[in-house]
Amino acid sequence: MSGSDIYYNSGDVGIGTASPAAILDVFNSSHNTGYGETTQFRVSNASDHASFTRLIFGQASTNNGFIEVSNQGNTKGNLLLQPYGGNVGIGTTSPGYKLHVNGSSMFTSTVNISASSGFASFEMGGPSGAYIDLKNPVSDDYDIRLITTGTGGSIQVGGVGDVMN
Repeated sequence: MSGSDIYYNSGDVGIGTASPAAILDVFNSSHNTGYGETTQFRVSNASDHASFTRLIFGQASTNNGFIEVSNQGNTKGNLLLQPYGGNVGIGTTSPGYKLHVNGSSMFTSTVNISASSGFASFEMGGPSGAYIDLKNPVSDDYDIRLITTGTGGSIQVGGVGDVMN
């Protein structure tokens, strides 16, 4: 030990646990925020620590964790991923875009596509072609389907054949 620095060169370090199971094991059994057990990392941005930002890691339920940002008054903040460059990948170890999702996705509200200059584009492709379904929310049947197979395409309305080929 030197001054106020702490060095630990072997084994595991536990905070809140006498038997750490990882290199750094942080456990807080007494902090329940109302939506699950949480462990907080606090970053102060004032010398008197009156103003701070918390990065909260928590468990909402079994196999469902969360990360949240809030201040001392529990006002929710923004969680920024790669704000100074780089890409974010979900289901991939080599993201090629700002957000690269390998797998199915679901959006329950509006998806906005825009460009700061030129044209905005929406591109799809698969080994057998691609299609877009505009679905009936009650029956899950499509009302309009746009299809391309790589050799041609069609527009179907109500699932009853080609309107335009």
